[in-house]
Amino acid sequence: HRQCDGKGPTLTLGKVGYYGRRFAAYAPVSWTSINNYVNGISGAMLYSLDSERRAFATLSVQRGMYDNAKYFPTFGTGHDLYISAAGAVTCSLNSAFQTTSYSLSNFELCGDNQKLEEMEVWYLKSPHADTVISDTDIRGVRTGGSSEVASAQEVLEVSYLVGHLPRANLWKMCYSLATAASATSQAFHQQCDTLGPSLTLLTLANGKRIAAYAKQSWDANLNNYKYTPDAVLYSFTTKKHMVSSQYPQYGMYMGSTRGPTFGGGHDFSINADMRKLNGCNEYSFFGPATAAELCGSVPSEITKLEVYVLGFDASSAAASPPPAPPP
Repeated sequence: HRQCDGKGPTLTLGKVGYYGRRFAAYAPVSWTSINNYVNGISGAMLYSLDSERRAFATLSVQRGMYDNAKYFPTFGTGHDLYISAAGAVTCSLNSAFQTTSYSLSNFELCGDNQKLEEMEVWYLKSPHADTVISDTDIRGVRTGGSSEVASAQEVLEVSYLVGHLPRANLWKMCYSLATAASATSQAFHQQCDTLGPSLTLLTLANGKRIAAYAKQSWDANLNNYKYTPDAVLYSFTTKKHMVSSQYPQYGMYMGSTRGPTFGGGHDFSINADMRKLNGCNEYSFFGPATAAELCGSVPSEITKLEVYVLGFDASSAAASPPPAPPP
């Protein structure tokens, strides 16, 4: 965990003794040693390098990864693939990872209850890291192509987490507190509404750095909640996140007198002057991050704030990420 936590998606390759089974296990988000299941993610996969059969965490997306500092990479409820600190490997498929007749079996994946003989863990290093943020904003004004809140690699990690594959100009700025002519929620909405998914990055006076991902377009005229099951609040400080899976009908709140606001109550609320985080709670959003880990004490002054939208046409087939492979 000291060497691999916080690196983004990883691929674990292993070989067990006696039968010599070889397996691969894909984790779609960072390991962070939270000693719990990683909620709100999809795409975790277990794969036999010998039979070339696979299984996905379709039975329990919420429990696809079990992230424990005392274990090697472990997946699923129960667990579907468990590698102990001593290097013992056991498999118990069909807990979170669904299998059917003539598909991946426990014996096929790991021989079951065998000793780990070899293991490697790889992480993605994107060639687009330095260009993930466009060097111009939505109006064509040059911005420098970097964030004052997060590094390019950190922005990539959040992008992976929320389901956007790395590419040049993935994000394009629509609003910045540092350069905005008006530090108001109305100015934010004028510049960012109806532009599709967005990523808000901010730094608080208490030192916390946060990303807030909105899957839906902002709309100041709605003045109501928007059903959003996959909004994400992410802590750059702890590399933990929360997802709007608890009460998705309150996933996002849109109104002209609020900056980016999420959750019923609210879980995350930015003032009309865009300079204060008013609320940080756990009403509609669910861990592994806690509100205290995400925001610290609130209300808190916002010292830096940037809002980005996708820098390409996400509606086109060419621009969209490929569909997930079938289970």
